[in-house]
Amino acid sequence: MGEGETADSNRGDFLEWCTHTAVMDGVLSSLKRDIAKTSENGSTEARAPDSLAERINSIQVESSNLKRHLLLFTYPTDIRHSIQRCREATREHDVAAINLEIVSLTSEHVEGLTKKCEDLVKRIQEGQNLIEQLQKKVSGVSPPPELHNANAELLEELKDLYEKNTKILDHVSRFVPYLTA
Repeated sequence: MGEGETADSNRGDFLEWCTHTAVMDGVLSSLKRDIAKTSENGSTEARAPDSLAERINSIQVESSNLKRHLLLFTYPTDIRHSIQRCREATREHDVAAINLEIVSLTSEHVEGLTKKCEDLVKRIQEGQNLIEQLQKKVSGVSPPPELHNANAELLEELKDLYEKNTKILDHVSRFVPYLTA
């Protein structure tokens, strides 16, 4: 599925990929059960090698990543871009807060630093509003059953982004009085 496409615009391909993830999960579950049974029998010769267990874990990670990618196609393009913007903005806010603190230690331009802090606070608050809107939209989406866990993980990621931005906002907000004192 290409850029700009959604699950609704290419339903056949989307459902086919969802089926592939369900099959992958089934194969992984079957392998794990077989390995567990072999381990319970106590047979050291029939025991799965560590490399097989590592490969199964690797496939699970790949399956989770594929589900996460497929999940994004259940949302309109603007939501997908907004989610990415929130991730990038959070990283930028974190770096900007650190840079402001470093610059403040060596700068005598308090007025300029205060303005930068105020601008950063405003950007963080705008980011918080966007994350809140995304949380509402994402929680309102009903993805296929194969993608429910991925949707829950995305909601958790948005919650984490909100909390991280809140911590950055608290830090920068506490920092402003020191500049004006």
